[in-house]
Amino acid sequence: MQETIPQLEEELETLVSKFVENAARARSPAMGEVARHRVFEGHQTAIVRPNGETDDTEFREFSADSEVPSDTILYSSLDEIIKCFIPVAEAMANDQERFFVEIMHQVTQKTGNVVDGGGQPLSYEKILEVLEVIEIDFDANGNPRMPTLMINPALAPRIKEMADGPSAKEFEKKLKKIIEKKRLEWREREANRTLVG
Repeated sequence: MQETIPQLEEELETLVSKFVENAARARSPAMGEVARHRVFEGHQTAIVRPNGETDDTEFREFSADSEVPSDTILYSSLDEIIKCFIPVAEAMANDQERFFVEIMHQVTQKTGNVVDGGGQPLSYEKILEVLEVIEIDFDANGNPRMPTLMINPALAPRIKEMADGPSAKEFEKKLKKIIEKKRLEWREREANRTLVG
């Protein structure tokens, strides 16, 4: 019969869980920006919009398996043991990102915050069109909190091409105008907020 040490097992489980969570966030930077909180009971969560409309989201379980050979546990360093869980972190990151994109697609379809490129190549005009339809907040110093745009990695060469192209300066000018417009909208929203307390 194998002897166990409950406290050591619990500490190792906590360490591995934290490693997987942090490694998954590191592998998916966009997901690292999403606020998280633990929900200890129930089967769904809801967002209540300012207009009173409610969006329910069912919980989804994300899991992945990993096998750590007993020899690794007995004779390897803690770092070597933890490395066995990298595939788990990668699988978790992929599943969470897929779920996030699925939910964002549903919400944007429902709210109408969709800009269809119509099969055309990514362009500055489309990026500006996207920024026109979304709400942008600002920090206490008036600096915009720009959104994270998630794009297909296959578009990376196109983005580099756009950044190096002659239209970049014109894009910057138009972007500044949009930011000023969004700053005024934000100030109006902030002025109309009902403060509690």
